[in-house]
Amino acid sequence: MLPTVGMVVGVLLGALTSSGGEAHMGDVFAMGDAPRRVLLMPAEDRGSLEEERGGTSGKAWPKRTEDALRTHRTLGLVTTGSLLLTAGLGTLSAINEGTAFHEGRCATGNPLLGDYGCESLHIVHGASAILSLVLYTATAVQGLPLGLSQSEGPLYRILSYVHLVGIVLQPILGLITAYPEVIGINPGAQERFGDVMRTIHIGVGYVTVAAYATTTVLEF
Repeated sequence: MLPTVGMVVGVLLGALTSSGGEAHMGDVFAMGDAPRRVLLMPAEDRGSLEEERGGTSGKAWPKRTEDALRTHRTLGLVTTGSLLLTAGLGTLSAINEGTAFHEGRCATGNPLLGDYGCESLHIVHGASAILSLVLYTATAVQGLPLGLSQSEGPLYRILSYVHLVGIVLQPILGLITAYPEVIGINPGAQERFGDVMRTIHIGVGYVTVAAYATTTVLEF
């Protein structure tokens, strides 16, 4: 995480320098700590801030920040939609394949979506999960310079940690659920182990989606 932050700060400083304006550390901290506070300033206060900064770059800075925040919100909504789709597909797969609380419908001969639900639905669920992970990463990296964790308050920070942990755990849980032999589970116990892990996987997924959706709403 620290190398990523360092890289983003380096790119930001390079962009400020190459644009013809002098890069001030105060500018970087202002952009990182409270972009929304600046955007929500009364017009006269924002104008005073721009005059204090001086030059063309001072006038362009709030506009650049506003555009970046709008892009981040859009990415957040798209990521939320992808996570919801992944959770929905995972729920269907769990109903068909079974959990710790019930036998799967594939075993009883009455699966959702017919044979497709037993044979191919898990592949679509996996592809959706990969897409969600890519979108999540892109949204997080794009939002780093905005410093939303500092400007949005403690609830936002707590929920951000929750969905970050969830997004890291989910691929691991999914792989262990599908391939329990990779961690040495006895063949005779793999089916029951898979049902239990699938239950945990679904539960963590719901918490992750709820936390991420809430932080997305808090950004508006």
